[in-house]
Amino acid sequence: MLLVEVQTAEARSLETAMNLYEWCTRPAPENNVCLAYIKGLLEGFLWGGYYSTGGKAAPNADVSHLICPPKKPAPTPDQYRLIYIKWAEANPTRLGEPTVVTALAAFTSAFPCH
Repeated sequence: MLLVEVQTAEARSLETAMNLYEWCTRPAPENNVCLAYIKGLLEGFLWGGYYSTGGKAAPNADVSHLICPPKKPAPTPDQYRLIYIKWAEANPTRLGEPTVVTALAAFTSAFPCH
């Protein structure tokens, strides 16, 4: 079986925090790359916590103990986008860091677990 890695220009362009910030500050629908990245990151992070507990916690429960967004009402994708923009603008010296590191920093800051 031959596996071929396929990367779009959009995926390759999300290596640093500045790249994600630039996508997030574009008008809709161009900011869909930002929204999709954040949604995938958060769902992967929260579901990863679910599976790391052997399925003993409910999906999207506060299993990571790092990011605890409210459940009702849950933040909208656009609210997550705005949170990232606000964090990036408050932390300009970190915009050269990997996107995943800064996105997690933004959301752990916005939604700390108590």
